[in-house]
Amino acid sequence: MTVRARYRPLPKPLLTDLSDISALFAAGGALSGAVSGYQPRQGQQELAEAVADNLSRDGILLAEAGTGTGKTFAYLLPLLASGRKGLVSTATRNLQEQIYGKDLPLVRKALLKGRRNYLCHHHYHQYLDDDCTTAADKRQRRAIEHFFDTTADGDLVGLKEVAEDAPVLARITSTIENCLGRDCAFYEECYLQKARQKAKEADVVVINHHLLLADFALKSEGFAEILPDIQAFVIDEAHHLPQTAIHFLGDRFSARQLLGFINDGEHAALQEAPDALELRECLRDLKLQNSKILLTVRQPAETRLDEEQLAALPDFWMELRRLAELLARFQSQLNTQKMRGKLLAHLYGRGQDLQKLIAAFLAQAPVAEDENAAKRDNHALQDENAAKRDNHALQDEDAVGQDNDAAQDEFPGSEPTPRAVWLDVGPRHYTLYSVPVNAAGRFATWIANSNASWAFLSATLAVNGNFAHYARELGLRDYQSLLLASPFDFRHQALLYHPEGLPDPNHPQYNDALIQAVLPVLARSKGRAFLLFTSYRAMHDAERALQDTDYHLLVQGRAGKNILLADFRRHERAVLLATSSFWEGVDVRGDRLVCVVIDKLPFTAPNDPVARARHRLLTDKGLSPFIHDTLPQAIITLKQGVGRLIRDRGDYGVLVLADPRLTRKNYGTTFLNSLPPMTKTRKIEVIDRFFAYHENNNGKPHEPADQTQHPARP
Repeated sequence: MTVRARYRPLPKPLLTDLSDISALFAAGGALSGAVSGYQPRQGQQELAEAVADNLSRDGILLAEAGTGTGKTFAYLLPLLASGRKGLVSTATRNLQEQIYGKDLPLVRKALLKGRRNYLCHHHYHQYLDDDCTTAADKRQRRAIEHFFDTTADGDLVGLKEVAEDAPVLARITSTIENCLGRDCAFYEECYLQKARQKAKEADVVVINHHLLLADFALKSEGFAEILPDIQAFVIDEAHHLPQTAIHFLGDRFSARQLLGFINDGEHAALQEAPDALELRECLRDLKLQNSKILLTVRQPAETRLDEEQLAALPDFWMELRRLAELLARFQSQLNTQKMRGKLLAHLYGRGQDLQKLIAAFLAQAPVAEDENAAKRDNHALQDENAAKRDNHALQDEDAVGQDNDAAQDEFPGSEPTPRAVWLDVGPRHYTLYSVPVNAAGRFATWIANSNASWAFLSATLAVNGNFAHYARELGLRDYQSLLLASPFDFRHQALLYHPEGLPDPNHPQYNDALIQAVLPVLARSKGRAFLLFTSYRAMHDAERALQDTDYHLLVQGRAGKNILLADFRRHERAVLLATSSFWEGVDVRGDRLVCVVIDKLPFTAPNDPVARARHRLLTDKGLSPFIHDTLPQAIITLKQGVGRLIRDRGDYGVLVLADPRLTRKNYGTTFLNSLPPMTKTRKIEVIDRFFAYHENNNGKPHEPADQTQHPARP
């Protein structure tokens, strides 16, 4: 249970010996003195002791702490008591703000965000030089000017009049490519630099995973690090880190990136070399070439092209090579002008980086395979076919999630890491990606060179009670692990309902059948439900099917996330339809949410380019992609979705897992074994008794309404 209360300052120093960490969490200890209404919890104390032990030996700890354990205090107090310079990294902004503003007691601390969160003086003044034509643009201009005049820290969270995804924000912030650094005329006033200086003076720094990875990348390349030297790293929401690391270590080239370079070039030429007509001519050629590239791949709607599709587009690669030639000509002209000003000199460096990036992509240009080979690859990588192929192997439960020798080095860091290449394209943009299939090698090196303790914490790290999959994702070998169940009484507070008679999830009538199976549950829950889908198509099918009901229907995308959640909490018969972004980080307590429906087991899409590349690598090593990648990833995702139902000791609700593969496939047992121990049923009348009991007893813990065991559960 997350403690929501007013804090009093913790005594400093808290402890002189980390071996007595349990004293902080005992009745009458420091935490009970600082947090009104605090009650000791065994799981929280166990986690705190494990974190303290890990701090004392500079070790690596992997810990899964179920919902309600109180993991935030369990790592913050040992960290503060140790007197070490600490860093807490999170995946989401909400948790960042919670830790910094609520959970960290009154100590010296710093919340450090990425540069896109801070107003940039240089780009702000450039923005003021641009024309402002529409009424909406003028309103934004007035709001930004007022923010600039009144802000103390430049954090754009205070610019509430402008939407956080508004395109104008890109014009008043910097990127790593266009930041002038110490050459900037506003360097001493820079909000980002002030935030970094504050971080150097803090006892605990709170950041996000992307900034953590950026810091390590800069250190590995021999540049000055963003963050101060840290002695203890705590990675919260750690289940996100492997995927974040993969994409951070990748390369990306986009039309927006190129146009940003061109626009900055035009500004620099105008300011520092107005007579250099050759520069302007080269910039016009680059802009024209960007349009030619887009024409070779342009799509009427958002589309993803994989390696095979890119291999069938020779015109795209030809135009990209032509762009490289034009960029080289521009750089040659710029080399003769760069001494005329700081903007031109900085632009030249950016151009060199852009040349290297394009050259790297040209070196990775996919080569068309013969048609039969492509067909074989496609067939092997289809998720459902992979599931069928691996079904026999899953007869042996020990084959799933176990730390066997064959799988220990499934992603070794000593070998060159394969990469996935793809293109996202729409009517006006394109973005070319190249990412490694894993981050194990790089991350293991970073940890080894950090000379610090590491704690990786989440409510969803283990698969079937085992951490081997996560450890391999980050190349972790010598680690301690801890698995703590939620202190909530899931067997009494929650009921798992698995409807009978649904067709295969790939059947064209599955979505219709799902809604028909869910309607009786919604009638009994009186709305108050999340319907979580694995695809937008399924979500919109459900919207059409429910639009004539009397439920207060809320649909992801119709408004911002916080607005939808506030609306959901206000209405008694609300039903929220959503996809992946609502599967985690959403906290609705009490009887406003008493039903969560999950339409399908969340397997990665078979056409996901990173998954396909990972599967090729595993297949080459003689390992099952389904067992060693698809299944563990799906289990972790499912656990996040299930976690939306019970958020407090007084909560209750029905979890509907609709996917018939849960009982028809052998791997269904592995999913169930990874979930909290809920009472299970396939009978709608059990739901009646469940809700009747809780409504009559005001949600108090009780004996289970039914002890019926799920057919897939021994």
